[in-house]
Amino acid sequence: MRKWLNRCEVPSTFCSYRLEVARLAIWFDLSENRSLNRLSDDDWAVFVEFLKDPPVNLIGHVKASYASSEWKPFFRTGLKTAALRTSLRIFSSLYQELQAEGLVARNLALINIKNQKWERLKEPKVPALTDDDLSCVEAHLKTLPTDDDGPRLRWIFSLLRSGFRVSELEDPRNTMAAFRDVLLGRSTTVLAYSTCLGVREIPTLGSELASRLQDYRLSMDLWDLPHPDEDAPLVSSEAGNVITRQALHKLMKSVFCFVADECAQAGAPAAMVERLRCASLESVRLGAAREIAEQRGAIDARAFLGLKSLTNVPSLDQRLFENYRAKE
Repeated sequence: MRKWLNRCEVPSTFCSYRLEVARLAIWFDLSENRSLNRLSDDDWAVFVEFLKDPPVNLIGHVKASYASSEWKPFFRTGLKTAALRTSLRIFSSLYQELQAEGLVARNLALINIKNQKWERLKEPKVPALTDDDLSCVEAHLKTLPTDDDGPRLRWIFSLLRSGFRVSELEDPRNTMAAFRDVLLGRSTTVLAYSTCLGVREIPTLGSELASRLQDYRLSMDLWDLPHPDEDAPLVSSEAGNVITRQALHKLMKSVFCFVADECAQAGAPAAMVERLRCASLESVRLGAAREIAEQRGAIDARAFLGLKSLTNVPSLDQRLFENYRAKE
């Protein structure tokens, strides 16, 4: 295990892997008559339950360093869905290493965990909104008054349809100054900072986005045209600060739920109502990408989403990308 840990060159990765090894060692201390080289599928299931619901004495309520006497292997609660999936993948990697060294017997339940379909661990897929879904949301946003949250919601929706990620909307480095050339008609793209993609060029929606930006700025008592050095965030909270991811989701989720209720009352198909109820901010981007793929092709859709491969987008219709994957 030490040999496996020493391969981690990134400190954060080392700390994550060391934490999982510590949890495994503690579980072996608490579990009698179990051996690492003879773990059965039933033992593995018991260990997963241990990660989800650990003993109270192993749960800490104060973050402490690994060397501290107050350190606990779990913080506040057991592992939830995303953290549990990450933990299982780390254990799968460790077990493959031990098996390659001949230290443990082969156990397909552990070694092939990355390829197994653990239904209880899978997160629900983000639905990509169709053209009709987006049109319904757009129609509702147009009816919102200008003296309320209407301008801000329309502005957020336009940014998402242009391809902005949620992380880019809440990044303080992205300001309204980037849209100065768009408002002046000098450019149809903007540069946006992204924590995972660096600086990337995003095509805007032209006159529609410019109009909604001006409406939003007027609602905030700002000049129509942003200053070249203006530091006003793309989307502001009510206090004037950069809006948080949670607030963004809350704002748009209320819109999706309202539109879903309206569609249900109007007798819309159940699938459409369900998509709108389950929609998130990412659903708007995926819906716009699907529209681009149908009109201009898969390569443009990939560039729009900022991805290296389209295989990471299960919500899009994969038939649109068969020709592209064949060429790849």
